[in-house]
Amino acid sequence: MTRHAPRRTEPAEVPARRHQIGDGFLQGFRADGYAVLPGKIAGDSLEALRPEADALVRRFTQDGFRSDDYWHFTPAGTDAPVLYRIHNLENQGAPAATLLYADDGPLHPMAAAILGGPVRATACAMIVKLPGVAAPVPWHRDRTNVPPHTVFNLSV
Repeated sequence: MTRHAPRRTEPAEVPARRHQIGDGFLQGFRADGYAVLPGKIAGDSLEALRPEADALVRRFTQDGFRSDDYWHFTPAGTDAPVLYRIHNLENQGAPAATLLYADDGPLHPMAAAILGGPVRATACAMIVKLPGVAAPVPWHRDRTNVPPHTVFNLSV
């Protein structure tokens, strides 16, 4: 079953959201396959995300929490598991992170501008890169059986 971020309000019209993103963002995305919007998540939103992210990582690294949502592996020759992704973020007790993926959150205007239509988050996850832990993520394959330009990652 696909998990969705909470639906709080009906999304605004896409053309208004395109204007918020800017043509430079779209041109950069289409030319390079990725784009960066510095400062899109800032101020109080960013300050609320930091302790939540720290707590989620500590849950794994210090408290020993394990679940199917906490993707990790143990590099060859070690016995220390490396956390690299936390799935179903909306179910992890992190309200500020959950709001990022809500229909009226800051990530949806970017996705709507890129795709040119309404969007809905179907996977809410946090990529984890721990300082001082240099381990390659094991080979994996992302979803590939979807039409081109219909699915992409929004990462913070």
